[in-house]
Amino acid sequence: MDSNQPVIIRLKQSFSWQTNYHKYPFYLAEADGARDYSYNEIFTQIFRTGSNPVNKGKGQFAWVKTAFGIEVYPEQNQVIVNGIGLINKSANENYEISPYGLELGRLYANNPGGKDWRIYFAEIIARNDIRTRVALYYLSVLGYQLFFPDDTSQNGFGQVMSHAQLVAPGENIFLLQNTTREKQGGPGERSAIFNELLDRYPFESIGPFLRKTIEQSRLSLGNGIRFEGGMKYLGTHQQPIIEPSINDLQIYLKQSLSLFVDLEVLKHNPLKGTWQIDYRQAQQIFSSELIADLFMNPTNDQFFTSLRNVYQNLVDAENYVNIRQVRHSICSQLDIPVNEQISFFNRQVARLISEGNLALGRTHGWHGSADDALFGDRSKEFVEFIF
Repeated sequence: MDSNQPVIIRLKQSFSWQTNYHKYPFYLAEADGARDYSYNEIFTQIFRTGSNPVNKGKGQFAWVKTAFGIEVYPEQNQVIVNGIGLINKSANENYEISPYGLELGRLYANNPGGKDWRIYFAEIIARNDIRTRVALYYLSVLGYQLFFPDDTSQNGFGQVMSHAQLVAPGENIFLLQNTTREKQGGPGERSAIFNELLDRYPFESIGPFLRKTIEQSRLSLGNGIRFEGGMKYLGTHQQPIIEPSINDLQIYLKQSLSLFVDLEVLKHNPLKGTWQIDYRQAQQIFSSELIADLFMNPTNDQFFTSLRNVYQNLVDAENYVNIRQVRHSICSQLDIPVNEQISFFNRQVARLISEGNLALGRTHGWHGSADDALFGDRSKEFVEFIF
């Protein structure tokens, strides 16, 4: 294994709870959180599927399989993201209900008709489900709005999710677009349905919560990350998992984002016919850690002024600046805590790009750590900013 290669993050197929999002907490509320389970018992004893899963075709009970968390393989330099982290491997290679799953079940048991478990479930998804995180990142941190051209009324949410767009002053993005492009790190093509959004800001896509878990498992992300499709391990044999279709993704994203609509974090704007984040509502119901990660109001005009001034002072004869130096200078001026500087800087630059107030020119790098580069992309260690 080349130690200079980025970590591969393998995303399995998108999850679906099929009917409504009561499904996971309903079963977890009745499960025994004090014991270990075999793999098959997760299906038959916790989620009451009636039979063990099989691996024929697409297999059975996909909604249960996406209750599992991540698996970290330091020797293979990769992470497999199974689902939303309600079930984890235990120390003896069996399985146990995770702290997330235990708390979700407890809150549901206390008040099935209340909001507390819904809020906590939304927080689990925002922390652990990478594709939903990406949508929330664009909507909240970068200030995009979600637009359904087939129906701009309040009743139009998710009706034709395959046509949905993320709109901002500087850009319109089709949320789900069926194109292909050259595969990263190897020959062949990779489906670009949603993957362009994943690849643009990879460190923000994975987020601080999953990153902490990965690095606690002895796998450094210092060389960056690369998203790929899923992989099954059948003994010594590896079997790739096909990436989800537009139909799979539109069902899944409608379900996960609907939870944020129900909580009034994602609200309809009747004047524009779009859906946008209500920062005040998000800050009232979510934990301080999630607010700092995804739901801080993105407006910060002082950053733009500082960036222009610092760029002029540090730019070299070829119009490049060193990202680490620029970031350190600006964050020192704005009194940003050291442990927040990388995320703060990346998000503010991404916001300015989305607003059309900033563009990237030439870039080069690959010698420093991913944390020293813009957006965790080691080819952006040195950047030309165009104002």
